[in-house]
Amino acid sequence: QSATTQKDVKAVTNKWLKNGYYKLTTEPYGILKATDQIVDRSVLPDLTSKAKITLPPLQHTILDNGIKVTLIERHDTPIVNFALKFDAGSVTDYSTKYGTADFTFGNMNEGTKSLPSLEYADQKTILGAEINFNNGRDSSSISLSALKKNLHQSVELWADIIQNPGFNPIDIERDRALTLASLESAKVSPNAIASNILSIVLYGSDHVYSGKTFADQEVAIRKLTKDDLVHFHKSWVRPDNATLYIVGDTTIEEITAELNKNIGKWKTPNEPKGQKDITDAKFTQKARILLVDKPEAVQSIIIAAHLVNPVDDEDDFNIKAMNSILGGDFTSRINMNLRENKGWSYGAGSSISRSIRQSSFRMNASVQTDKTAESMLEMTKEVRAYQLESPPTQNELDLMVKGNTLPLPGRFSSNRSLLGYIMSNEIYGRPYNYAQTLEEKYEALTPELLQQTAKATLRPDEMIWVIVGDLKKIENKIRELNLGEVEIWDVNGKIK
Repeated sequence: QSATTQKDVKAVTNKWLKNGYYKLTTEPYGILKATDQIVDRSVLPDLTSKAKITLPPLQHTILDNGIKVTLIERHDTPIVNFALKFDAGSVTDYSTKYGTADFTFGNMNEGTKSLPSLEYADQKTILGAEINFNNGRDSSSISLSALKKNLHQSVELWADIIQNPGFNPIDIERDRALTLASLESAKVSPNAIASNILSIVLYGSDHVYSGKTFADQEVAIRKLTKDDLVHFHKSWVRPDNATLYIVGDTTIEEITAELNKNIGKWKTPNEPKGQKDITDAKFTQKARILLVDKPEAVQSIIIAAHLVNPVDDEDDFNIKAMNSILGGDFTSRINMNLRENKGWSYGAGSSISRSIRQSSFRMNASVQTDKTAESMLEMTKEVRAYQLESPPTQNELDLMVKGNTLPLPGRFSSNRSLLGYIMSNEIYGRPYNYAQTLEEKYEALTPELLQQTAKATLRPDEMIWVIVGDLKKIENKIRELNLGEVEIWDVNGKIK
């Protein structure tokens, strides 16, 4: 290689990269002809047309062991999707060891008592079945996507993993190692550090929704035993705590018979069912600013949040619509300010989380280090302006309504989307036709209503701020803002 000259490289380049061409042959060759339609490409497509949302009918049945089943028939593709939902979730950790719920559902996917992990994985591949385990805050689910031609074998495998998880020691230790490794990665991730500290502080350490420090999480994971997983399974993953949702290429008669052979014989354990104790957390009475040092960081991570009172469905809709203009959409005020106008961030915004009890309002941004304090001030200004002198304009409202209503029919095009829709309706007590009422709800919105909603919901003077960045460059300017009491925390979630 040392003898190669610039001339040699140029000669090879000219030989192989000069006068090249690409030939694409399409068969059969189509008939091409001009149409009479004239397209004016200088004009954007019309975005005012509305498509009607058509929801297929629901069917219901009850299995032999009492599990309630909801079915939507869809025969356009030979696939059946299932979701067995349990009234569980990570909130159940409060009465056990932290992380038990997540770890149990994760380890259930490692095989059954009769099928080791690799054989179980092979069976899924052979059947073309997809089995997933999801553990949210307030509920959990085990889903199945099955090809119609392999429906019986897929349901049989799914039922086995639900009722008879292996919890093999070798799988538990492998999952434990992976979980601990993930925690180590989180300790050096500014986003993970900020989110974890906020989860500890937002609800208060004694609330069931509160998080744990990285150190406490690590201790809990190291102490988890097979008995803990078995106990969780018997307490929460059981027929008297389950509801089944199905969408796909089947009938109520066919699927009821199939399920009764596998799921319907599942018996409720003798152990008592798990119980939740969820109460409302106390609101903060003043702003707090929690700073975490990340030396030499070129960006700062900013998260600010406060709790929101439990609301009914109508208020929840108005709050989310209000937030869409403030920080929920790409064209929202917070993102346009920090990203498009000032160029301090690649992305910024706000969101409203949804829980069975209290939700939270959150603002977040990743900003260049030298604009950290300025970004915090701008985010606060946007909230106050929305509440006071600068309510949403009619143009902002119209754009938000279009962005949320026009895509609605497409959101029900897949089995999975329909499955998620009927499950969320059940969790939050909504009627099945909720989606069909959304257009009317959006049309009833006014700038005045959204501003009143912001006034009633947002508390910019009582935010909990968590900022991870290079403190020697950002701390003094943040203190000068006088937005709240400043505290210094370490990356593990402990106040210094």
